Order: sequence, then structure tokens, then C-alpha cells
Amino acid sequence: MIRLILEEHRDKCEKEERFEEAALARDRIKKLKKIENRRNLEDLKNNHKSQLDYLVSQFEDEQAYLQKLNLEELSKQNEIKDSKMQELKNAHNVEEENFTENFLKNYPQQPKFSSEVLNLQKMMDGYIKNQEYEKANETKIKILTLCEQQDSKHNLEIKQKKLEKELLKLRSKHKVEMDSLMQRQNLLIREIEIKHKKEFEKLIYKQNNKLKELNI
Repeated sequence: MIRLILEEHRDKCEKEERFEEAALARDRIKKLKKIENRRNLEDLKNNHKSQLDYLVSQFEDEQAYLQKLNLEELSKQNEIKDSKMQELKNAHNVEEENFTENFLKNYPQQPKFSSEVLNLQKMMDGYIKNQEYEKANETKIKILTLCEQQDSKHNLEIKQKKLEKELLKLRSKHKVEMDSLMQRQNLLIREIEIKHKKEFEKLIYKQNNKLKELNI
């Protein structure tokens, strides 16, 4: 406003050939222009800084929000993984318990007679035929003792070894299933991580373009 008044005064003095007053008005106008230019430059800087601060704040909010979503998705997928792993583990435990129960239930309780028992049986039949009951009774006792020994060994050793061997096969199958499940779940988690990385790179690219528009 003041500069406009001075310019009108300068023009008037120029027309009226009052050059000294026109010169004074001219110099004052120049000083005012310099002041205005400094103010305009300062305003530009302040405005530029405000825009930059706003963008930086906006970028930080966007990055924080994206990170929050990513962490939530990864956390959810890890929970699913843990749940599926525990579910499979429980199923394996039940399968092993059922297998052990069925094995013990169906395992023959009476082992096959050994050759020694069969020979004694023939001897006892011969004693009975010859009415040598004393020897037949002694042989019977030997047969019962041997059968008891064989039955004990059959139940405690052979049966246990066979059960352990079958359980080893079952557990090996379980390990393959568990490893396969873990591999699939880890692959899903890896895919989520790759997707998040691409989303973050895309966000950074967008932010850099906005900064270029401000000539940063």
C-alpha cells in the first residue's frame, strides 16, 4: 500500500519536474521492494518448510500404519501356524496312543511252542502211552516251566521290541508330516514378508516423488 502511494507520488513529481522529490520517492520504493522481496523469500521458505514438515509427518504416519498392518498380518499368520502345528501334534499323539493300544490288544498272547517244548511234549506222550506217569509228570513240569519262561520273554522282550520298531516307523511318518506342514506355513509367512517389502518400497517411491515436487 505504501509502495503504491510512493509510486504515484514519484510519477506525479516526474510529471511536474520535481526531480529531487521523485529521486527520494524512487529510493524509498527501492528500499521497500528489497524489504518486500526479503519478506516474500522468507514467506516462501516458511511455506516450503511447512509443506516439508507436513509431508514428513504424513510419511511417518503412513509408514507406521503400514508397519502396524504388516505386524498384525504376520502375527495372525504365526498364530495360525502355531495352531496348525499343535493340532497336528495332538493328532499324532492320539494316533500313537491308539496304535499302541491296538498293538497290545491284537498281539498274540500265546507264543508258538519252541522245538524244545515240542520235543518234551512228544516225550510226555510216550511216557503216558507206557504208563510211566511219574516221568510224564516230571516232563509236564518242565514243559510248564519252559512255557512260562518263553511267555515272559515273549511279552516283555519280543513284544516290546516289535512295538518300539512299529512306533519308530509311525514317528518317522509323523516327522515327515510335521516338517511338510512347517515348510508350507513358513512359505506363507515368507510370501507375506515379500508382499510387505514390496508395499513398503512402493510407499517410499511415492514419498520420494512428492519430495521431488517440492524440489527437495
